[in-house]
Amino acid sequence: MAALLVSAGSSMASAEPTSTTEPSAAKAAVAAPNWPGGECVLSDPHLVFDDENASNPKASMSWNPSTSAPVDPDDSNFHLRSTSIGVSNLSNHTYYETTYFPSWLFLRENGTNKHNYAAWSSSLNLFDTQVPPQYPWASGWQPRDPGTPGAQATLIPGTAAGNPLAATIIDPNALGKMSIGAGTTRPGYILPDIAAGANQGFIQVMRVERPTNNGAYASLTYRVISVKTCLPVPTIAQPTEGDATLSGTGTTVGDAITVKDQDGNVLGTAVVQSDLTWTLDLGSPLDTNVRELTATAVDEFDFEGVAETTVAPRPVVPSLTNPTSVSLSCTGDAVFTTKVTTGTPDPVVKWEQSTDGGQSWTPAQGTASSDGQMLTVSAKEADDGTRYRAVASNSAGTATSEAALLTVAACLTEVTPAAPRISDSTECGVSQTVQIPKVQGVRYTREESGRIVRVTARAAEGYKLAAGSQSAWEFRISAPTKCATPSAVPGRGSTLAQTGSDWMTPLAATGGFLLAAGVALLWRRRIAR
Repeated sequence: MAALLVSAGSSMASAEPTSTTEPSAAKAAVAAPNWPGGECVLSDPHLVFDDENASNPKASMSWNPSTSAPVDPDDSNFHLRSTSIGVSNLSNHTYYETTYFPSWLFLRENGTNKHNYAAWSSSLNLFDTQVPPQYPWASGWQPRDPGTPGAQATLIPGTAAGNPLAATIIDPNALGKMSIGAGTTRPGYILPDIAAGANQGFIQVMRVERPTNNGAYASLTYRVISVKTCLPVPTIAQPTEGDATLSGTGTTVGDAITVKDQDGNVLGTAVVQSDLTWTLDLGSPLDTNVRELTATAVDEFDFEGVAETTVAPRPVVPSLTNPTSVSLSCTGDAVFTTKVTTGTPDPVVKWEQSTDGGQSWTPAQGTASSDGQMLTVSAKEADDGTRYRAVASNSAGTATSEAALLTVAACLTEVTPAAPRISDSTECGVSQTVQIPKVQGVRYTREESGRIVRVTARAAEGYKLAAGSQSAWEFRISAPTKCATPSAVPGRGSTLAQTGSDWMTPLAATGGFLLAAGVALLWRRRIAR
């Protein structure tokens, strides 16, 4: 209760404050929201102090009224009385949108106590309001028109942390845990945020009418403080089959964490520690039937937050098949494959290569598939002899395959065979011939079967036939043209028969043969050229 003294002449009445404790200085900075990630969703407004509920441990108040009573500079008929007020945050939460509400006002005039319960309207003038019908004192102070003589008092905004207090009108029905003054509005003042365990000081001023005949005082009870706090948001780390300990995080120190399985069975409770973590020792491994868990956090104000998770299967060490060695002619893509046969959780597969026969291993130079079980290497001659292996890893362990060898043969020069051709002669007694061309890097073979001649082209060592080139031919050799029998020279044969001798006949035959042989030889030479 803040006592405000007003005096006139030598007559004076006074009232002792219920507390003279000076409020400690407010902290310059408010603690950041202690949520994971620094986020904070504010709760509904709720009470943290009510002087009619002495068992409430979440906040306390102190006030110390000033003994001076200066005249209001704006109206000499009134005095100004100030009271230093302190609010202590006794919780582990930071208070946001802290609002305090004055409640009872007592007035003593002409030696008679006048009690007024302020009906909370939008007016901050406590004495110019309607007294509720349920007011308990029949002889209590009665309402009057503002213009009539009589004592009156008005609350004037003060300051908190160096800033003016802003008046606010709040419907008590909006305060979820505030049951006083239902159905009316309640004027109050918004205070700066108050960090957990910190104090907030402010000054409230009351404008009290100067008495006309006797000493008078007014005193005010501050009975309600409403705040918003960060809602509790727990987390629960995913456990694994066989775990005997559960853990997670909480929003505020002291929050109670209750863990249940998918059937609602309570597995245990824990408390959020100073580092905002919690740990629950189950005493024995998780039952194999437990597949889902729920962690419920309850804070000092009975607000709740829930987190859920599943139970991961027990880890299994991976195993995998061995890749197969690859041989390439010259350059090309070499593909190595493996298959994961076991492993929980799913293992990650990576490939390694060795260029020193398996003495040392480095990450493979190639392109792996999305699941890591296939590696494609763009191989060159320099990659000949490189070894490749697969390595599968998960939380349970690592498995390594045997190495596969990459063999890359030397690159060959490409050649295109030229086609053989057949001679075509019309001279009598001369057969057709098949002529074989000379091409570097190409070897020809010839086979004859009767009049059929087959020619095949093959690449010589260090060469290869061009793709799509022809490498086999077949020819049919025509029979040689028969030569006609020589006849007597017209006009001379009879003469020879009449006048020649017998030795001339073989001589003529011999000459014809030599002539024919000479012509044939000349034709063969021409063909050979």
